[in-house]
Amino acid sequence: MRFRKRQFNSLLFIILLSLLLLAGGCSDTGPVLGPALPGGQAPASEPAETPPQSGGDGGSVADSGSAAGQAVPETGAEGTGSAVADAVTGAEPGLVTAHFIDVGQGDACLVELPGGETLLIDGGGRAAAERLQAYLREQGVERIDHLIATHPHEDHIGGLIGVVEQFEIGKIYMPRVAHNTKTYEEFLEAIKRKGLRITAARAGVTMETGEGVEAVFLAPCRDDYKELNDHSAVLKLTYGPVSFLFTGDAELEAEQDMLQSGANLAAQILKAGHHGSSTSSSPAFLEAVQPEVAVISAGKNNSYGHPHREVVERLTSLGVEILRTDLLGDIVITVEHDGTITVATAGGEPNTDASHE
Repeated sequence: MRFRKRQFNSLLFIILLSLLLLAGGCSDTGPVLGPALPGGQAPASEPAETPPQSGGDGGSVADSGSAAGQAVPETGAEGTGSAVADAVTGAEPGLVTAHFIDVGQGDACLVELPGGETLLIDGGGRAAAERLQAYLREQGVERIDHLIATHPHEDHIGGLIGVVEQFEIGKIYMPRVAHNTKTYEEFLEAIKRKGLRITAARAGVTMETGEGVEAVFLAPCRDDYKELNDHSAVLKLTYGPVSFLFTGDAELEAEQDMLQSGANLAAQILKAGHHGSSTSSSPAFLEAVQPEVAVISAGKNNSYGHPHREVVERLTSLGVEILRTDLLGDIVITVEHDGTITVATAGGEPNTDASHE
């Protein structure tokens, strides 16, 4: 693999979810890699948006981007724009370009596909909504062909409300799990107002991405996880000899299920689970993935201590190049069909030197 680097300066909504999922068909479109999900799931027991639990103990964070206790995301570029946008604008034929957008303590990744289609995986929290929309427009994005909400926590779906409202949307993928928060309710209402449908994201479901790109969900493998994070939709996207693995906030139990499913987890580029928390990125999982690059999306000086030291050390010991939005701002990874990978960042050089053949 060849690397090149560039530097650039309530009940109602539960019913609503069920209707949206039923309207979308919720059918399997590929082989099931884990146990099949039965229709419907019980909502999470959390009664309202819960302030995040601070500290770096690696515990699960419920609605970790909620207004209570969550600082406004700090971005890697001044204002709402992006320093990378001037250098990487619009999809280029023959390339897959993944923009890991600095939305503070949250996740958001725009993927531009060779045929011109766009894929948006999560959208950060509410506080990052304006910046996310500005970034998309700077890339010339008018339509999101495939929108994935990996799971219903605020720091992943808060910014998607505005995206659904302001952009043309094609297909929406979400795991079949509910969350009793205002943010989640408003997200479903935005989808309904646009007359859109939801396709259930679960292991074995494939996406129609065309142009030599293969995209398949490897998780969630089942419907009885206690932790909402473990319901995360995990997507593997492959172009030529290079694969990306987008893991949302999938934690150790979900990772173990993916390992036991027999799915091919190998990927050169890993979006590290749960913002680099020790609840994710187990040694066995990393051994199966064998990433060469790991992207960690986290807020600068966040109260959770993300990424956790043990995860950073684990990745480093495996020779993985670590790219962090809290240190580098927006991170853009471009993959050519021959496997050449180019990294561009807004805030400086990547953490480690890596040049692979």
